[in-house]
Amino acid sequence: MNEIAQKLFHDHKNPIVKLDLIGTKLFFKATTAEDRERIETNQSSLENVLRQLRVERRCARSRAEWCPNLNMAKVTKVVKGLLQNFGYQDKNGIFMYPEEMLFLLETNRMEVTYKNLPLTVQECYNILLHNNDFEFRKYLVYKKLVLNGYRVVSYKELLRKVSRKIREIDVDVEEKRSCKRKIEESCTSGNDNKKIILDSDTGEEQKVKVDNILEKIRSKAPKTYSSHTSKANPEYCVFSPNNKNRTDWDFSVYICEDDMLPVSSTEKPSVFAVCVDDNVSFYTAHSINLPYLT
Repeated sequence: MNEIAQKLFHDHKNPIVKLDLIGTKLFFKATTAEDRERIETNQSSLENVLRQLRVERRCARSRAEWCPNLNMAKVTKVVKGLLQNFGYQDKNGIFMYPEEMLFLLETNRMEVTYKNLPLTVQECYNILLHNNDFEFRKYLVYKKLVLNGYRVVSYKELLRKVSRKIREIDVDVEEKRSCKRKIEESCTSGNDNKKIILDSDTGEEQKVKVDNILEKIRSKAPKTYSSHTSKANPEYCVFSPNNKNRTDWDFSVYICEDDMLPVSSTEKPSVFAVCVDDNVSFYTAHSINLPYLT
């Protein structure tokens, strides 16, 4: 037991940062002693890496409880930097979406429990794959983007954040208006209010004339072709590593089905993800507005 503990401490303090491999890959059978020696050296380097015991501090991992009725995981322990890139918080607590929970579990950054029992990665996969709201290909897209340094937020979650921010702004605006009304009432309470009637007939006539001219131009000018294809909402909104904004994302990600590209419903640049087995590829396509001449 002491030998195992000593090895754990040693491997934790002296991790293997770089794998030293000599030379390039051999595509043919080794025939010389030099090639055989190089192969044996590479094999011993790989064996040393595999023998290295990976030790992580448990206090550096967050904890969450899987809630099947919500199809989300409720976080019970938060570590530094968790909420910057994952999950959301409201009055009921901190929650993680299934793809976020699975990614953090696979990368050894979160412990997930269900019915007070810890879940392994395989058990978590079994639970999520039997969940109708979980799509494995969406998780592959999410995982590849996050591993490349992007901050990925689902479109529904971003709409929730934006709507909450708009409500807060509306409340502030209403409070400012009410304060302004009170100040105006207090200033005009002791004075005789005099109504000034402005003659706006001239301005209205000019506006009507300008509208008539613009309407004639629109009727004669070429029209932009409008597609009858219904627009689709993106699966994910992706933020670049340097983007610190919480709502202004850089590009939208759509997951393609049946070789069809969905029509974007946002003004952000669109990236289309194509999943083939376990491989994910990303493509871009640009829309062109054609004049419709009649």
